[in-house]
Amino acid sequence: FADAVVVLRDGAARPVTGVIVEVQRDEDRHKLRSWPACVANLRAKLDCSAMLLVLAPDPAVAAWARQPIELGHPGFCLTPIVVGFDDVPWVRDRGAASQLPQLAVLSAMAHPELEIAEVAIEAIAPLPEDEARLYLDVVIAALPESLRQSLEDRMHRYEYKSDFARNYYGQGRQEGLQAGRQEGREKRKTKGAFRTGAAPARGVG
Repeated sequence: FADAVVVLRDGAARPVTGVIVEVQRDEDRHKLRSWPACVANLRAKLDCSAMLLVLAPDPAVAAWARQPIELGHPGFCLTPIVVGFDDVPWVRDRGAASQLPQLAVLSAMAHPELEIAEVAIEAIAPLPEDEARLYLDVVIAALPESLRQSLEDRMHRYEYKSDFARNYYGQGRQEGLQAGRQEGREKRKTKGAFRTGAAPARGVG
């Protein structure tokens, strides 16, 4: 089963090309058997060209995924199209990022730098909220702990330009405070219950 399938269509909504997208984090010999079958099945289903795109963050896995897969029939060989993190550009230009916000997010994943993360977050701010929240989580998760803290500190001090990012973290802080207050109330109730339950036992003695 593919991680995702993207179907490119013409002006009449007819499928032109099907793209199987696979995220590959480790070497998996099973994929060398399943990938050709997936491409052939998608081509038969859509009745158009089909291709395989593999996203491999690890350079060693990317090199492994690029190997041609010989099927035995003369001329029948599948060579996956592989994009490794080394192939992803450093997107620092805010104008370019706003035109291709998904590429900006991928750039932040491939090159976890504070400037690139900030550019990506600005780029995703105009997207639908659910989509923007998902991408923001991805960008934050990709950063090392020290840079993640620096980015969050900037948002907390309202130095960051994106209202979306500030609201996201503002909501997170408020929910954290509410959860902390609720936890404190629950602990006080529990302690009170223990004290109430213990009093009769002391009286009996």
